[in-house]
Amino acid sequence: MNEKAQLGAKCRNRWAIRRKMSQSLANILTAGIEQRFGHMLFV
Repeated sequence: MNEKAQLGAKCRNRWAIRRKMSQSLANILTAGIEQRFGHMLFV
């Protein structure tokens, strides 16, 4: 594997991790909102 390909893989990994983190954060937020306000917002 050359350096450029390695760097690209590292960047992709970082983006995948960041996307996963923000996704779980959004899940936590929506779960908290659902608990607080019931299902009024999510019909």
